[in-house]
Amino acid sequence: TANPNDRQFTGFRTDPRLVIGYAFNNYLALETGYSHLRDEGFHKIDPYSPIERAVAAGPLGAKSHTTYLAAKITVPVSERLTAYGKLGIAQSTVTNDGFATEQQAKRRRDGGVFAGETSKGGYGALGARYKLNDRATLNGEVRTNGSANKFRASNASAVQGSVGFGF
Repeated sequence: TANPNDRQFTGFRTDPRLVIGYAFNNYLALETGYSHLRDEGFHKIDPYSPIERAVAAGPLGAKSHTTYLAAKITVPVSERLTAYGKLGIAQSTVTNDGFATEQQAKRRRDGGVFAGETSKGGYGALGARYKLNDRATLNGEVRTNGSANKFRASNASAVQGSVGFGF
């Protein structure tokens, strides 16, 4: 479970996430994303957290993910600042990872969740992007994932900030 951040940012890790989309024009886009259900983004490792220790140790007996599909509307506020909103649907799934028997996975479950459970719900986000120059941006977003609420997941709702660099 080596993490590339270990070399650059000792004591931090990031969870993998994939977001792709298609922009129809400057104002309307379609976006889809995938992440682990307990995705915390870039965060400091808590050595006393049972989840962090379990991730470092390997299989948990259950694997989970969430996906979403959303329409994204972008509105220019000024020459450098744009605001956007996303509205769509999300699905979260928890399944047995194959490394644990049903009884072992039931003992490890969190919040009453075991293999094969799926939840659907609304997905929404509000955010802004500030263009520092032609190649660098600052982004901020508040989002909610209704499908992850059932599993009390880390990414059921989140505030996220990022810096973007283009080439």
